[in-house]
Amino acid sequence: MDQITHSWDFFCKSLPPGLRDKLEAVMAKGFSLCLVGGASRQWILNQSLPLDLDFEIRPSENKIRELHPQEIEQTLSDVFGDIRPMPFHVFIVETKDIGHTFQLEFSLPRREIYSSIIPEQGFGHSDFKVQIVPSMSYAQSFARRDFSINAIGLEFRPGPSGISMSLQDPYQGLEDLAVNVLRPIGDDFYYDPVRFLRMIRFQLSLRFSLHPSLKQNMGKFRIRQITSHYFLKEAFKTEFGDFIRLFFQYADEYHLEVPSILQSFRCLSSLPWMAVPTPHSALQLAVIIAEMAELRRQEILKEAGKLFEDHLGLKNKTIQKLILAKKSEEIIIKLQQLDSSLPQNLSEAEFFQHPLVRDLGLVIKAYSRYPDIFEERWSFLKKTGHELQIIKRLSQGIANIELPGDCDDQAGNRDLRKIMLAMKSLGMFPRIAGL
Repeated sequence: MDQITHSWDFFCKSLPPGLRDKLEAVMAKGFSLCLVGGASRQWILNQSLPLDLDFEIRPSENKIRELHPQEIEQTLSDVFGDIRPMPFHVFIVETKDIGHTFQLEFSLPRREIYSSIIPEQGFGHSDFKVQIVPSMSYAQSFARRDFSINAIGLEFRPGPSGISMSLQDPYQGLEDLAVNVLRPIGDDFYYDPVRFLRMIRFQLSLRFSLHPSLKQNMGKFRIRQITSHYFLKEAFKTEFGDFIRLFFQYADEYHLEVPSILQSFRCLSSLPWMAVPTPHSALQLAVIIAEMAELRRQEILKEAGKLFEDHLGLKNKTIQKLILAKKSEEIIIKLQQLDSSLPQNLSEAEFFQHPLVRDLGLVIKAYSRYPDIFEERWSFLKKTGHELQIIKRLSQGIANIELPGDCDDQAGNRDLRKIMLAMKSLGMFPRIAGL
């Protein structure tokens, strides 16, 4: 980094004006901010910023004192309005500027303390105690982070002559960044099983190699407490097929015990991923599997069993029809025929946000789980007249569901609640169902 990049004004060329004003308002209340993680790494490489920004917040030099999380919460609330408190005194803020929604995370300097007794099954993702110490050095507060490349900070500190900017790199992350190496910061790295997943994701996404110490100590991981939620969350952020392959390759090579719920994903490692676009959501993965040859699809469903049914809804034929209809854009064409105001090219987000698609999702989900109740009681759609006719035509044309003509609701709240819970349990289209 040359000298000009140490200027707050230079850094702010990467920020929209409104967000700059808000960050300066936080610092004006006597706090310094340190941008850390992937955002600082990206800015150092190309002077651009993602929409997710992680800041460590602490008192500025002229305000060293005891710091209470409630004060941070109040300060952020005064500046940004609505904030979302999270565990470990982390605060999430969403703010819109120049057409983009930024998600900001503010955390206090902290230590993460693991028990000296390691459970037989290993620690879970958050099995530690937190100690907040506002006066600790960056070397101390960054020690909880995973890799050296994610422990590079850009500190912004208010002072008499304005806001200064300085680089904080206590673990020589810039050196590893220059040679494309993933190096863990300390032994605590191996306690968190989710970091095993993040290691694979960064290796694929950044095209980085593993530091020799990481390979040497890979056997220290205990991954029995990895959940399918975190597994899919990390896998969908990178090349899905390569992620599956590397996960089981490392687990086998280093004799790591894979939880039984994840063993079901092993059947995906041999699929021809080079021939299909990599999925980045459960919907996209469902489309890929649903379009496979019947024999191969049945083999996957047999091996994956209930896991896929819970996560992807692939055993529901009606849902599968809707997936394929969306994939082939048949449903979009029908929507455009019925609603002339729709743009010619619908993005996935626009598709799922369309009120008719949400309503159709409710129709199909309710029908597929509780057809007997649905035939008699379905006016929870709260639609009448022209909109109701559109929903009926869509349901008949796409899902081959003939909706009853009488939409009078004779059901009590108990049956309505039952239908909604059934739809939520399917878990396939949370955005469509609005749940």
